[in-house]
Amino acid sequence: MRKFYKILIIVLIIIIAIMYWLLIKFQFLQGYERIEFILTILGMIATFLGAYIGAKIAGNNSRKIFKQEIKMNDLQQHMDANISVLEEITEVGSAIEKIEGNLKTSYPFHPETLGKIVSSYAEIYKRLNKLKKNSLKESSIIVYHDVFQLKSKVDNQRKVFELPINKAETRQLIEKTLNLKVVDKHWVSWTKDNFNHGELEYEHLRQPHELKGENYNIPISDMITKNKDFFDDKLKDLRNGLNEIKSAYNNMNYKSIEDLKKNYIELFEG
Repeated sequence: MRKFYKILIIVLIIIIAIMYWLLIKFQFLQGYERIEFILTILGMIATFLGAYIGAKIAGNNSRKIFKQEIKMNDLQQHMDANISVLEEITEVGSAIEKIEGNLKTSYPFHPETLGKIVSSYAEIYKRLNKLKKNSLKESSIIVYHDVFQLKSKVDNQRKVFELPINKAETRQLIEKTLNLKVVDKHWVSWTKDNFNHGELEYEHLRQPHELKGENYNIPISDMITKNKDFFDDKLKDLRNGLNEIKSAYNNMNYKSIEDLKKNYIELFEG
């Protein structure tokens, strides 16, 4: 459409130039003859321009109507599958909101909170894989494309959300916080099973063959304070991962059955 307006401006400039040239070229004509001649030329140009603009508008309207009909037919023929897909996508949207809410808490790396984040991501991953295996292939092209793009982004963030803090990283956090060496035999994971009232319960063995070691209760606040860069980077990774997923979700044409119904009615009414 911008190209059309550029052409229109160029044509108007040409018309003005032609008028100026005619006024100079035909000075031998009398006043009324000059005006009549110029009006005749401009009338021909205006007729041509009007026909061009009319054809352009008609062509654009025809293409718009044709695209609407194709889209409407596609949505109508796959309506049952579309509804089934969007029921799942509504739940995916809710899970995305849960992750966002938990990341905004004061302690997103508290095992309870982090467990909720992992659980919400797992729900999203599970629902999208279920769609891929079942109803997605029967849905409209536009719905299929949107969900496929969303699933691709979710899959890309699997490493970030499935196990945000692994055992090796937990070991490093303990070592840096307590300033000691954790033996390979006694690693712990960053899960709620190893925490009690906001403290990591850790039994330190100085040698692998020891049966009993020294017990430590390490507050999460201490671990976060003494490993600030680590947790800052982790939080950044989780937020960036969520933003990638949210971007794909927000760019979907339909996020719910209501979105689909509204657009279908708009297409029907023209």
